[in-house]
Amino acid sequence: MSPQYLDAVERTDHQIGRILRLIRRRDALREHLAVILTSDHGGNGLHHTDTTDVRNFRVPFMVWRPGVLRGANLHWLDRDYTNPRDRQPPYGGSQPVRNGMVANLALDLLDLRRVPGSTLNAKYDLDVSR
Repeated sequence: MSPQYLDAVERTDHQIGRILRLIRRRDALREHLAVILTSDHGGNGLHHTDTTDVRNFRVPFMVWRPGVLRGANLHWLDRDYTNPRDRQPPYGGSQPVRNGMVANLALDLLDLRRVPGSTLNAKYDLDVSR
């Protein structure tokens, strides 16, 4: 949470806001475009290995497009995935939405074929619509 980090977050947030405002103003973009935002991992400080600290494993995964409820949690929209709440989920059994699903989600929204050999959202079963 250094001043440089917070400055970078603020600048990024500003640029994302500019992009979303542009999309909202243009009918063709608003009706046919999806924006997906995520990050590579969570973390607090220089390390993110403490599996009991939710900041180390919870990451943003946001989808904006027509038909997606504003502010909705992806776990509310798609009951096929487990909401891990404040526990780091194991990689076996019922799974949460993971940011590794973003490639196949984007391809699904574009009506394109999935990433060959992928295992995350390979069946296009992550539903982000109402």
